[in-house]
Amino acid sequence: MNRRVSGWLGVVAVVSLLAPGCKSDPLSDLDGSPTAIVTSFTDLTVSVGTSVTFTAQVVDGRSTPLETAITFSACDTKVTAGADATYDPVPRTSARAIVTGVSAGTSCVNVQGGGLTATVNVTVS
Repeated sequence: MNRRVSGWLGVVAVVSLLAPGCKSDPLSDLDGSPTAIVTSFTDLTVSVGTSVTFTAQVVDGRSTPLETAITFSACDTKVTAGADATYDPVPRTSARAIVTGVSAGTSCVNVQGGGLTATVNVTVS
């Protein structure tokens, strides 16, 4: 019986010594500042005259989506790209792009938000 009590007292002592070290969050400096743009696709294939969509989010260092304005622009004239006005997420932590193929070849769509830029490659067939 004494060994069990001694064992429990040892566990309580270790926990009470370690508990004060957990008062602050060492990762809190990663919260709230944009770190990356995450897109639902990195490569798209679209036919001439048709459209495809993808979504994008700006995330912080803990991969928490941020409410940040996101814009889309085509890299060249082989595709057109713009924000989908009918897409209305709650909360507004993402945006959806509509990409339409204009002429055959390879192109891309630039995604900008929170001071960051990402690229989605597009193949038009």
